[in-house]
Parts: sequence; structure tokens; C-alpha cells
Amino acid sequence: MPKRIFTLVLSVFALLAATAAAGALVRLQEDFANLNVDYWTTVAGVLVAGAMALVALGIGVRFLYFGFFGRHMASDVWLRPILVSIGLFFPGFVVSAFLSILLVSRFWSGRAANFDVALLISMGLGVATSLGGAIWMSQRRSRAAVR
Repeated sequence: MPKRIFTLVLSVFALLAATAAAGALVRLQEDFANLNVDYWTTVAGVLVAGAMALVALGIGVRFLYFGFFGRHMASDVWLRPILVSIGLFFPGFVVSAFLSILLVSRFWSGRAANFDVALLISMGLGVATSLGGAIWMSQRRSRAAVR
């Protein structure tokens, strides 16, 4: 019973995070009308916020189901690796953002575009983390099917 209550509390936090990410998505879409903001930066921000909202919503619904019924949801074979892959993008992006900003400011000092380069490096590392997680999950599933 304590596990179910804890899961219900976590599901509320996950659903609040999904709502916050969806609110950020709405605010980011307003930047498409602003001509002073780069188009592709806005597209990347909208895609990241949308992915975070979908993953948080999926996690919240799964936790809510477990909290109410006490058993796990039956999931598709392909859904879990995709959700884990999308969910791993954000930690990879955040961990590498600080280091890439320091690295880029060290080598490209005095240029105005160094922050954009740092964000591109961090996005690339986030995508690499995401792909690594997807490959790991698919190999784990294929090994479990062989057993």
C-alpha cells in the first residue's frame, strides 16, 4: 500500500510537469511570429518541450494506473523504448549544456554565435544519449526474447 501511495504522489508530480511543459510549448509557439528570433531555434525548442510534455504525460498516466489498480499497464513492445529514448534526451542535454558553454566560450571568445554553437553541441549530445538508450532498450528486449 505505501508503494501505491508513493506512486500516486509521483504521478501527480509527473502530470504537473507535463502541464508545465505544455504551457512552455504554448509560449514557445508565440516566437514564430517574432522576426527577431531564429526560426530553427524556435523549432528545436518546440520539439524539445513537446517531447518532454509527452513523456511526462505517459509516465504520469502509467504511475496513476499503478497507484489506483496495483498492477502495471500492459504495454506495447515498441512503446517503452521510445518513451525511454525521448526521456533520456533531456538529461543528456542538460548535463552537457554547462560543459559545452564553457568549452565554446573558451575557444570562440568574442563571437556572438558561441551560445548557439553550445546549444547545438548539447542537442547533439542529447540526441546521442537518446539513441544510445533506444539501442540499449532494444538489445535488452531482443536478448529477453531469445531466452
